[in-house]
Amino acid sequence: MAALFTGLPPHEQEPATPKGKRKSAGDKEQESTVKLPRLDRNLLLDDIKAEKSSWLAKAAARFGLKGAVNNGLTDAEWKEYYAIRCSLELAEAANLDGTIGVEENDDREYHDEVPSTFKDCTWPEELGEKPDLQGLMCFEGHKEPFEESEYAGDVLLQVRKSVAATLASSALKLDPKVFARGVFITEYHINDADEGAPRTVEAEAIMHSPNASGNYIVVSYENHHRVRMSFTERYSYMYATKKGPGVEQVEKPGRSLPSRRRLGHQKIFDLDYNECRRKNPTKTSIATKATLDDLAAHLFGSETAISNRKMFGLLVRAVGLGKFGDSNGWPIAIARRRWKCGEDETETDTERISGDRDIDANIGDCCVM
Repeated sequence: MAALFTGLPPHEQEPATPKGKRKSAGDKEQESTVKLPRLDRNLLLDDIKAEKSSWLAKAAARFGLKGAVNNGLTDAEWKEYYAIRCSLELAEAANLDGTIGVEENDDREYHDEVPSTFKDCTWPEELGEKPDLQGLMCFEGHKEPFEESEYAGDVLLQVRKSVAATLASSALKLDPKVFARGVFITEYHINDADEGAPRTVEAEAIMHSPNASGNYIVVSYENHHRVRMSFTERYSYMYATKKGPGVEQVEKPGRSLPSRRRLGHQKIFDLDYNECRRKNPTKTSIATKATLDDLAAHLFGSETAISNRKMFGLLVRAVGLGKFGDSNGWPIAIARRRWKCGEDETETDTERISGDRDIDANIGDCCVM
């Protein structure tokens, strides 16, 4: 306007745009969105090339490893990887057949054998003396020892079946059964007060990468639901932690929200109920696209290897969501709405989980006297 009053021509200015549409300096240089190159999924099926006498070759043969190789790992590190996975296989079999945790009054000899994925696995002689497997896994519920073994065996079979079905419905051409053998529930604790559903379920699982990177993911899950006379206790969470060579080790997350949100533990979903918040007593959230892409890259070597919906499905099914009597399927319902199946993928929902048709979490009502 000042230019007009002085008789000078007005300065040329960029037309104003709505605030929400303003572009940053980086956006002006690059107008279009950069898409990541599509992964050639056939590379995930390449055989591992290594000397037959190496520990890498032995690990690839026993665990069915395919695809990329972490060339930064020494033979000694591959030996450690081989020994740890063998220990997990034998520890699970020992917990199910009663070799570990047998009590004097245990009468499992009068019952049928508990099915086990690794019942025929043996400790490799080249690794030397078999280590003590006590404490590697813990299956704790409200049943008698043999009944708990039966229950744990059934849960583990269902979990691996669910994981295999989810992977089979993806565009990956990996062997679903081989991948599922790399999934272990290392512990679960169930507090059941005969109220129709357990008050508290805690579980932890390990999901190994199908390639020779040495990577794996630890999934931690807890669900608590107790309806008291005058108030309701309700919270639930699931977090994933990347593990493997070169990954910074972090402490196991605690129960408090700040502890669970500590750097290194990535949220898969979170439910926080506080009836004192009148406007919004129930707060829920699930993983972001960036989180699932990061976990997919860690597990499969590329964030484009698998869709967000499939990655989310693998995580929640690996730790046994809904397998312990917990009605907590709301994250499945939200994920189904938020993410679609990727190209060449079929429906992820291979089975029903209690509560997976309602995006609202099950809270229940207290009994006010």
